[in-house]
Amino acid sequence: MVLPLDNIPPSVEKISQHTQEVLTIEDLTEIFSRQEKPRGYIGVEPSGLFHIGWIGWVQKLNQLVELGVRMEILLATWHAQINDKFGGNIEKIRRCAEYLRHCFTALNVEIHKVHIITAEDLMRRLDYWEKILRVAKNLTLARVRRSTDIMGRTEEEAAIDFSKLIYPLLQVTDILDQKYEICLSGMDQRRAHVLAREVADKMKLGWKPVGIHTPLLPGLTGTSRMDVATEFSAQELAIETKMSKSKPGDAIFIHDSPREIKKKIKNAYCPAQVVENNPILSYIRNILFTQDGFTLHIERTEKYGGPLSLTSADELEELYAAGAIHPLDLKHAATIAFSDFLEPVRKYFEENKEATKLYEEITEYQVTR
Repeated sequence: MVLPLDNIPPSVEKISQHTQEVLTIEDLTEIFSRQEKPRGYIGVEPSGLFHIGWIGWVQKLNQLVELGVRMEILLATWHAQINDKFGGNIEKIRRCAEYLRHCFTALNVEIHKVHIITAEDLMRRLDYWEKILRVAKNLTLARVRRSTDIMGRTEEEAAIDFSKLIYPLLQVTDILDQKYEICLSGMDQRRAHVLAREVADKMKLGWKPVGIHTPLLPGLTGTSRMDVATEFSAQELAIETKMSKSKPGDAIFIHDSPREIKKKIKNAYCPAQVVENNPILSYIRNILFTQDGFTLHIERTEKYGGPLSLTSADELEELYAAGAIHPLDLKHAATIAFSDFLEPVRKYFEENKEATKLYEEITEYQVTR
């Protein structure tokens, strides 16, 4: 990522790495210039099994904590209910929230340093609802309607029931009510952070949140919308093609067995010499190569030049685009690398009985909903 400022603190430069966007670098620099431990958060809908597309923001969350940011995870239970997750069954959503707590632990989130709250913790307060009204007074209906894509829905889908128009108000109010100066998310939540920044200015709060946005990873099966990509903005295309938990074979889950990972990667979209929208290359770049000291080992045949050990995503993509790496060799390397990467997660879920029970429950919910 190219940074627009000359004198950027090391902490800001580090945060900017492996992101798609920081909104804005100037504001983030200003935050760190006046305080060592700003408040930050990520909102997570308890909506199903935890897939590797979320690992990017988990790794960024851990990095922010290391840099002194007081991070909170907001388990957005009632947001998920509005969004009809698990058919709108709030008890199932709450069980999923408990399952996510275990996922965070399994992925090395330092729970003793990260405060986890739920939507109920905020919504039971009267002054929270007063702030929703203040936020609503600073937004037009048309502006709110255009923001419903943060739920992964079109304006037409959001017209199913009125509660969906409340969703953007909830998200903006969460940020302003808790004074979260740093908002972490994937690119699909960008519009909510833009809204929060606009409302903060209109309400003359004297501060506005910074959005740190990680890339959305494409689904394993590719996308049927690539032929009309020119109709979409970069953000819209990312949302259109992102990994889906509901499409069979489209997502790798963090507790998948090596056999399941192998099967999914084997069937993944991965055309020879094509880098753009290639899910395997995207996962390797945005998950594996974000780890310090990671090396990707590729067992090529002599025809392709023999074994490779790569420490750079750029080098990998350059060789792949040149035809120096066969898709099957890349898939084989990715299968081994992700199986090894997720081994501690599988072990955690195997050894923790409560985590196992919740995982089985959520799996059943996804099958029957």
